[in-house]
Amino acid sequence: MKSYFAWKRKQSGCAWIAIIAMATFAITSPAEETPGPAARAQSSAPTTAAQLSPAQKKLHVELVKAFNEAEKQSTFARIESLVKQGAPVNVPAEAAGTTFLMIASILDAKHVALLLKHGADATARDKDGWTALHIAGLTGRDPKVIELLVQAGGDVNLRAKDNSSPLMLSLTIVPDPAMMRALIASGAQVNAHDEQDIPLIMMAAMMNHLEAVEVLIEAKADVNARNKDGQSALDVVNTLPIMAGAAARQEERKLTPDEEKMIERAKRITQILKEAGAK
Repeated sequence: MKSYFAWKRKQSGCAWIAIIAMATFAITSPAEETPGPAARAQSSAPTTAAQLSPAQKKLHVELVKAFNEAEKQSTFARIESLVKQGAPVNVPAEAAGTTFLMIASILDAKHVALLLKHGADATARDKDGWTALHIAGLTGRDPKVIELLVQAGGDVNLRAKDNSSPLMLSLTIVPDPAMMRALIASGAQVNAHDEQDIPLIMMAAMMNHLEAVEVLIEAKADVNARNKDGQSALDVVNTLPIMAGAAARQEERKLTPDEEKMIERAKRITQILKEAGAK
């Protein structure tokens, strides 16, 4: 699976930490845990690498290494040991502002709960205005992460510099219905429009994301929402260039298996939009 960091690096050219969104750890809830001295100390802790003492810098470097290796092996015990020793969890892991909590949001709730217990800031933003919730929406695969981040003060409707919200980002690569439902259950606005005035239901339809369309309809999204040109989701189901090419090849009976699936999804999207009242 393509990682958030690889995707973001391609989009912005930033030197992002190479962590793939893979998680094999068990999920635990921090509901009965209370912040300890290390967590309380984070409120006055350094927030930039330049402010770190030599001992803190060493812990910070080790924490970066532990998270980098998390894709290949379980490093949770190392991470837990480092944060208990006072590793600065709110000092960004790299220059673009990526926090350890953002990385943890790709892994699972266990890592997120650990960092939050030790004072990680759920509202921290990177240079593009993204928070851990944005990243969880984009490539996270553990719905519990959404709940934990919201409980810690994260805003599911916060817009980044490009005007994207976590729910919008959930439609960017391969939508995960469970993550979408978790965002919506936490208050994500299903009728929001992006910076180009495209409503979410239209975005999902244009991108041929059948399950995403189903989740949005389930959440009572307005199936007749319009963009600035007056178009609705029903108007744009087949407008992607790749869909137009597939339609042309369909007439020549030269479709690939993937193109056949795309066309079938587009037909199903059209059907369920109409069933939901789209005109």
